[in-house]
Amino acid sequence: YGDNIFTFHITIIKDNKIINVVDYESQPSNPPPGFGSGHIAVQHDQAGSNWTYNNGVFTSPNDMASDEELKERCKQHAKGLLFSTDWVENPSVTDTNNTPHLTNLNEFLDYRKQIRVLVVTPVAQPTFPEKPIATWG
Repeated sequence: YGDNIFTFHITIIKDNKIINVVDYESQPSNPPPGFGSGHIAVQHDQAGSNWTYNNGVFTSPNDMASDEELKERCKQHAKGLLFSTDWVENPSVTDTNNTPHLTNLNEFLDYRKQIRVLVVTPVAQPTFPEKPIATWG
């Protein structure tokens, strides 16, 4: 033990934002300075100012994407989903005179319509629809 000193980093959080980090050489027995109503204190070795804390997870400001970046990610993901289902537009797949043919075309058309909305008007926190499973007849 000797000269080894352990440091406890206590983050003070309010409204999901770290407002202060207090270092202690031993486990604190009292609330950190600046701790008040609506605050929580959590031990963390790396969190610092401008970090956020939500549902038990610390996020560095370097890991936070802007709304525009999130919207662009949404758009690109939606484009990929459309591309992966382009095959349903092929007449040989949907022609009922062909065996086999896609029997749940309308489910895929509805799915693709919902995805196209996210390509045209992307959002920062998208909810993507569940992709239908092809059924053949």
